Amino acid sequence: MSGHLKHSATTGHLLHNSSGHLVHDCNGAPGTCPGHPPLLDNYSISWNGTITVAKCPGCIWDNTPTSPITVNKPSGANCVWSYYAGVPHELELTGGKWVVTILCPSAISYDRVWTGEKTTGQTPVGNYTETSHCGTINLTNVQVT
Repeated sequence: MSGHLKHSATTGHLLHNSSGHLVHDCNGAPGTCPGHPPLLDNYSISWNGTITVAKCPGCIWDNTPTSPITVNKPSGANCVWSYYAGVPHELELTGGKWVVTILCPSAISYDRVWTGEKTTGQTPVGNYTETSHCGTINLTNVQVT
């Protein structure tokens, strides 16, 4: 590492740790998110409704997620939580918004089943408003606890 200060790729702001010190390391401590209070390493995403191949054709039937799922912060990751290693981000802070993406395994990778956002609050806890979904999926009351 060269010791240069790091900045956010999305906002261009300099990154700092929870003590307010500027950082020159690409990885923050687990459970931290620059500009936010300490966050949990695990969150639960729950919803009402079902995800089936008939409703979201790209999903593989036997691996379709059911509510609730627990997302975990990988060691060293800032503002990103995933269902398990290798899955694209399912809970993240991006562009000043908290975003939940519910994914299902597909024949090639993962398909987006439902995406929603929460534009307020310092933590991801709360209710999310749908921004997109696949097929005829109708998930309601999507929330993070």
